[in-house]
Amino acid sequence: MIRFVLTIAFVMQAAVAFGGEVMESSYVLPDGHRVLRHEVLVDARAEELWKAWPADPSSEVVSYLPNEMLSLRHPHLAKKVFTVIEFVRIEDPSTTRVRVSMLPYGRGAEWDAVYDKFRAANAEMLRKLEEKHRK
Repeated sequence: MIRFVLTIAFVMQAAVAFGGEVMESSYVLPDGHRVLRHEVLVDARAEELWKAWPADPSSEVVSYLPNEMLSLRHPHLAKKVFTVIEFVRIEDPSTTRVRVSMLPYGRGAEWDAVYDKFRAANAEMLRKLEEKHRK
C-alpha cells in the first residue's frame, strides 16, 4: 500500500513538473531503430493547434486524423524517416499534449547527424509553440 501511494505521488509530481516543459521520451525499437520523440503541454485546444500547424511544402502527408494526428514523409530528408504529430486531449479541454515522433532512425555517423539535428530542432519548435500559447 505504501509503495502504491508513493508511486501515485511520484506520477502526480512528474505530471505537474511536465507542464510547459518540453520532454524528450525517445526510445529504441526491438529491431534496433531509434524513435526520436518530444512532447509538451500547450495551453490551447487541439483544434486550434491543428489549424495553426505549419505546413512544410516539401513534406508529403501520409495519413491524418483531423485534430488528432498527422503523419508526414520527408522525401528531401530521408525517404525512410517519417514524422507523426499527435494532438492529445487531456482532462482540461483547453490544454493539449503535443507529441512529435520521428522514425525509424538507423545507426551510424550519417544517421546520428540527422538525429542530432532534429533532436535540437524539434525540441526548440515545441518550446516556441508552448511559449506562443502560454497563458
